[in-house]
Formats: sequence, C-alpha cells, structure tokens
Amino acid sequence: MESLRMRMTTVYLAILIPCAVFAAPMGVKPKVADNIRCISNNFEDMICSWEVVDSAQIAQDSNYTLLWTVHPGSLNLCPHTKGNTCRFQQDDGIDSFKAGFIYYVIVRGTHPEHGESFSSYEMVNTYEIVKPKPVRELKTLDKGQSHLQLSWTHPENLSSNRLYSGLMYNVLLESEHGTIKEIETRQEGARVDGLIPNTLYKVSIKAKPGRGGYWSEAARITTTTS
Repeated sequence: MESLRMRMTTVYLAILIPCAVFAAPMGVKPKVADNIRCISNNFEDMICSWEVVDSAQIAQDSNYTLLWTVHPGSLNLCPHTKGNTCRFQQDDGIDSFKAGFIYYVIVRGTHPEHGESFSSYEMVNTYEIVKPKPVRELKTLDKGQSHLQLSWTHPENLSSNRLYSGLMYNVLLESEHGTIKEIETRQEGARVDGLIPNTLYKVSIKAKPGRGGYWSEAARITTTTS
C-alpha cells in the first residue's frame, strides 16, 4: 500500500509541477530552492528549512514557500512560514503535524515579474526525522572499583514503542584523567566496565531513533567509582 501511494504521489507531482511552470511569465525564473531538510522535535511538531544560494536581485525579490501533501491530491500551503522555514505544529486543524505519516514536500519560488520555480519534491518519513528530548532521571544505581551501573528513563512522551525502530542511547563517560568510555544500547540502563578505581566520571546520555533521526541534547551527571 505504501509503495502504491508513493508511485501515485510521484505521478501526481510530476504532472502538477510542469503545468504550473508552463503557466509562468517568460523570463529568468526565481532560483530553485534546494537542501530541503525537516526535523521533528520529540515527534510533536515538524520544521522544514531550505536554502536559496543566489545573490542576484531576482532572488532577493522572490518569495519562497513550502507546499505539502500526505496523499495524492491537491498540495497545501505551509501553515506557518518564517524566512526559509515552515513549521507544522500540534492542534492546528488540517495543518496539524501528522506523526507517523509520510510527507511529500516541494518549495515554490515566486517573483512578481518572472513567474515561479519549483524544487524537486522530497519524501519525508516522519519516523526518521525525530530529535528526542533529553532522557530523564539519569542516576547511578551501583558502583564498584571498575564499573558503574547507570539508569535513566526515556524522553518525556517518547517511549520506544512510539517509534517503529525504537530508541538508541549513547552512553559516554569521561574520567578526570581524560580517558573516555563509550557504549550504545537500546535499554534504559547500562553497566559500564573497565573503569579506573576511585575516579570521578562525567556521564552523558543522548537518545535518537533506532533508524534515522537526530541525537538529543545530553543529560549529564557526575559520579565516582569506589
């Protein structure tokens, strides 16, 4: 079903864009936007940005906006445009951020005298663009001369079962002597061995989706081995 939807959307966009460009006035069209990038903060909203690399006056006088759809049909205007960004937020009617959906997005450039330009369309899988909030309740459960047992709780409102790929955690320990120990786990806790006795460690934990996505900001504590 998903692959059929992708093919139908591809055909629809391929028909829509050339028709729109054909109707534009003659002349040098606005520079095509590129480097479209979307990120979802904790699976609660989505912000898409793009770049227009052109110092010519035509670019300065052009306006750019993002068009989107989640299924074959008419394209929708970005609900909240600011500069070269578009934001989708919660509880915003038809424009509300649709967690778990695949978006198809295009950036349109318009100029009052030179018509329109369209970027290539981008497929955005919302599961794979998430930047989680920091983990919570990071603490030391047990300590020995050469190990620390750490525990934490998943980011607020983002347990592993909300993402089909789950969550991955990066555990980084830096000793007062400058040595570093790093592991990755899918569990909400980890035992780190091979440490130096009676030593202060700075501990930081970050989270990201198991597939794609972005690392969260780090949660931090300091602790010591026995």
